[in-house]
Order: sequence, then C-alpha cells, then structure tokens
Amino acid sequence: MQELNEAREAHSKGMSLYEMRRRRRDEERAAQDAQNEDEMAKKERQEQQKAARWAAKIRTQEAGEGVPAGGQSPTTLDKFLHCIREGKVVRLEDLAARFQISVEQTIAWIRDLEGAGRLTGVMDDRGKYVYVSPAECKAVAKFIMDKGRVTMEDIAKQTTAAVGLGPP
Repeated sequence: MQELNEAREAHSKGMSLYEMRRRRRDEERAAQDAQNEDEMAKKERQEQQKAARWAAKIRTQEAGEGVPAGGQSPTTLDKFLHCIREGKVVRLEDLAARFQISVEQTIAWIRDLEGAGRLTGVMDDRGKYVYVSPAECKAVAKFIMDKGRVTMEDIAKQTTAAVGLGPP
C-alpha cells in the first residue's frame, strides 16, 4: 500500500518512483551530514573549553627561560607532555621535581591528560609512566587482531617491541 502511495506521489510530482526515492535518500543523507557536522562542532568547542581550563589550571613557567622567536613562551602543559613523550619511560618523582609539583599532582595531571585524550600510556606500581603513542597502540591491536588468540606473554613481547623498550 505504501509503495502505491509513493508511486502516486511521484507521478503527481512528474518524476519516477526511483527519482523520488533517490531524492528522499539524498535529503536524508544531507540531514545526517548536517547533524554530524553539528556534533563535530560541539565536540570541538568542548575540547577547546577543556584546553582553556587546562591553561588556567597550569601556570606558565617563565623563570630562567627566554622567550622564543615566536614571542610566546611554551606553556607548562606543553612542556609536561613533551617531557613524557620524549622520555617514553619517566619516573613520576623526576617529573614532579622538574615541574616543582608533588607526585600526587603529577599523577593527577597525567590522569586528566589521559581523560582528555591527549596522552596514552601505562603507570606501573614502581612509580614509572610508560608513554604509548596512538600508532603503537594500533600496532599492538593489529597484532592481536591478526593473531586471534594470544597469550599475555605474546602481548607483552609485542607491546615491548612496538613501544621500542627492548628487543622484539
């Protein structure tokens, strides 16, 4: 019955049933695309607000450092991220001492950065943080997907190799 109604509607508009369905499908896709763009814009605004909160939370460290040619000194947050990413394996005590904060505050910063999606890694029980890049996470995930059933030992070896902490 619905198809008959659609056929009548298409005929009254001077188009084929196929054209009418195609046009309706195109309109639905356009509406979905617009909704997706709105959601992406909302997510971007939320991320900018989160970054602004971080900028307010973390002081800019200026003592003893010159201002780069760009005219703006790097923020403590950027230095914190750079230190972790470059060090790959960092002791939380060393990180806290470098940024003149407590170990608890260092852990809180790391947890907040992980929650914001700006940092990925593993904190061990010996006071170390191991940074794992998104590409390295994907490599380990691909290994697991390709192999199917794997042991914890296989995952540990692959992770160590992917992160570059030891021999493959």
